[in-house]
Amino acid sequence: MLSMFGLNHAQENDILDTSNNNLTTSLLDIKKNCVIAELELLTIYANYERIIPINEKFGFTTRIGIGRDGGNKETVVGLEAKALYGGPKRFVEAGLSYPLYLWWDTDPSYIIKAGYRYQNANGFIYKITPLVIFFKQESGEESWLPMVGFSIGYAF
Repeated sequence: MLSMFGLNHAQENDILDTSNNNLTTSLLDIKKNCVIAELELLTIYANYERIIPINEKFGFTTRIGIGRDGGNKETVVGLEAKALYGGPKRFVEAGLSYPLYLWWDTDPSYIIKAGYRYQNANGFIYKITPLVIFFKQESGEESWLPMVGFSIGYAF
């Protein structure tokens, strides 16, 4: 495209790819502290997440957040741990989340998550996460609910 202006392919890529200013090549190089806003059905969370790299392609994330469950009008604290694979910008993540309802008298539930994470070198984060919530109904019957979560955030 830009070759008509006398630029070669490498120069063209440098101009079109704005993330080359902060080039990352592996999970070890990315920004590891993150603030993330998350929406899961009627629950909205504000989270802090830390990436713990093990090698260039594999690591873990830990997360704590506070949110508001719109269905129950309840404050919830979310704890989460996930495995992370990929990089330097695109990742697959899977793990377990545990919501602690502060004033709601219910048996604890847990959430299994597996999804896609995009994190560029400038710190922008986007996630889409299919998940399944396991919980006990008021009758005592075990139940589950599939859904999708969406997140947007910033890494520093």
